[in-house]
Amino acid sequence: FRDVDYPDSATLLRIEQVIRSGYIYPDSDRPPYLVTIYGPLTYVLLTVPYRLAQAAGITPQVLVRLVIVCALCLCVLLIFLISRRLYSSRPIAWLCALFAVSAHPLAFWTTQIRGDFLALALSLLSVYWFLLTNARPQRMGAAICAGIALLVKPTFFSVPIAIVSWLLYQRRYKEAVLWATGVALTVVGGYAIVWWREPLMLKHIAALR
Repeated sequence: FRDVDYPDSATLLRIEQVIRSGYIYPDSDRPPYLVTIYGPLTYVLLTVPYRLAQAAGITPQVLVRLVIVCALCLCVLLIFLISRRLYSSRPIAWLCALFAVSAHPLAFWTTQIRGDFLALALSLLSVYWFLLTNARPQRMGAAICAGIALLVKPTFFSVPIAIVSWLLYQRRYKEAVLWATGVALTVVGGYAIVWWREPLMLKHIAALR
């Protein structure tokens, strides 16, 4: 109840419950009446620094926040690499990275436990791999990264839409279908595995809707 604007403690409580019970989606009709707001992979990934903090005798909140800051740094690095790939200019790449870190929400988002930066890092990695080469294995790796980002936070559709739109604009229809299929199979496969072992997942999705 001390949280203001964004419920950090709710996310930490969910991570603790995942470690204790092994379930990501508890019954939201029972205390503490929390709905799981992020994708299942967010809580699976954040259990790693939480367990390490417990083993080292560190406050878990500190190490989990450090992981979020590291994810943000990875995002800025990927923006630099993507910009350098697109423009072949180091000064322009630095300028793009500067614009990225100058966004006003970063002033307080970096001190909060958000799965957004984990999903953003995966989305930017997908874009970078897509631009890096025309080889099919790397392109499918980019599709899998975009799908995993959707398992971290289900609202990260911008990269799949942008890449598929670009392929359609280039009239590379077969590649667009294959790339979209790779993303879809990753997302459907991931959620199917979670649904198989998490019977209350659909109830939480209905509550979020």
